[in-house]
Amino acid sequence: LVAGRVFLHHRQPAARQTHLCALGVPCLAAAAALCGCAQDGGLIPVNKNLWSTSYVLLMAGFGSVLLAFVYGVVDRWKWWSGAPLRYMGMNSIVIYVGSELFEGYFPFGFHSNPRQHWGELFSNCFGVCSWFMIAAELHRRKIFIKV
Repeated sequence: LVAGRVFLHHRQPAARQTHLCALGVPCLAAAAALCGCAQDGGLIPVNKNLWSTSYVLLMAGFGSVLLAFVYGVVDRWKWWSGAPLRYMGMNSIVIYVGSELFEGYFPFGFHSNPRQHWGELFSNCFGVCSWFMIAAELHRRKIFIKV
């Protein structure tokens, strides 16, 4: 919500980036202070499952700073077109619903030895690459499904 308001309120790209960073850096500093710059340490440890305050501040700060960086690279300086991430965004509902429906089917996901992390990582990376190819093909054919 706050990032969206920054984009609506500020018209100049430099102002948008500055404000996103001005919001993100204090969040990162507060998260670092709360967790003592350690995952399992400090006053409030970073805990995704509990959505601890340090976790929320860390993700909000990192997301804001990363958005400012990507906005600069893609929209302000035009160093990168945003592909293939742009392709995923143009049909995000299709990709989401498809990944939920076909998560257990090859090539979108397959099970390996559950004791080996690398097998699951390979399966998930292969599935994401498959969805990237589908999104790119939909984009190439100019098929955009909206809600």
